[in-house]
Amino acid sequence: MIIIPILEGRVTDENRVPIPMCPVEVGGRVIMTDNEGKFSIELPKGKYSLKIKHPAYWEVSRKIDLNSDFYTHIILRKIE
Repeated sequence: MIIIPILEGRVTDENRVPIPMCPVEVGGRVIMTDNEGKFSIELPKGKYSLKIKHPAYWEVSRKIDLNSDFYTHIILRKIE
């Protein structure tokens, strides 16, 4: 039985307000956060670059070594 890890996370602003419909790029795919700023994707084990871009916020990039299910909370800073 092959177990595929799930990468889950939440994207919020500095006040912990969820950012809905925010693009999350990982593993050559782009997924969008839901109304609560949450996202979830199944990916094979491996090393990934996670990139979050939103026109109103500074871009954030993170390296992730996905060996099992993984949760991350991304906080975006507003561009002033």
